[in-house]
Amino acid sequence: MEIEEHKSPVVPIILSVLISALVFGGLGYYFGQSMASNTTQTTTYSSPTATATTTATATPTPSPTASAAATDTTNWKTYTSPKYGYTFKYDPSISIGESSTDETTTVTEGTPQDHWAYALEVSTASQGMTLDQAANQAKAKFGVANSKITVTDTTIGGKTAKRISAKDVGDYGNVSIVLLLNNRLYTISGDDSTPKSKAGFDLFLTTIAFK
Repeated sequence: MEIEEHKSPVVPIILSVLISALVFGGLGYYFGQSMASNTTQTTTYSSPTATATTTATATPTPSPTASAAATDTTNWKTYTSPKYGYTFKYDPSISIGESSTDETTTVTEGTPQDHWAYALEVSTASQGMTLDQAANQAKAKFGVANSKITVTDTTIGGKTAKRISAKDVGDYGNVSIVLLLNNRLYTISGDDSTPKSKAGFDLFLTTIAFK
């Protein structure tokens, strides 16, 4: 008697389930990777560009300096010697001294009666005198040791002159400038013992002109 072989349906079912799982799993992985690649975003960060801001700064207009004002003789008065024809300019705040003569013109510190600030003296007793002799004569008038006296060459009104400066002189005038012109000895006296007085005297000297 043939015994009929009975096959169990469990094994084919398990195989079908495994195959289906593999197929659907592979498809799921594929579509998952595809979607991930399609939804990847790239973010780019850019640094902000700085905007330069220019602030206009007003440049102040320079005003005349004190030194510039001190060298302006435009508004100064002009003096002309009635006898010898030389001229010079002087600040309106000072005056021609009342003691002035044809031979000696003084410029005072204020009114005509005030102490002299500058003086210009003309001497005709200079026949045959050299400029060095005139300088030595001026040095002797100061009455101080030669070690306190300085003699330098200079030019006044386009004429060669000697400048004699002394230290420790009692009177205001501690400097004399001598020059020879037309057989006359011109002696210009003033003060240069301080920077201020020297600046004023030197400016006065620049205004002198000879006929």
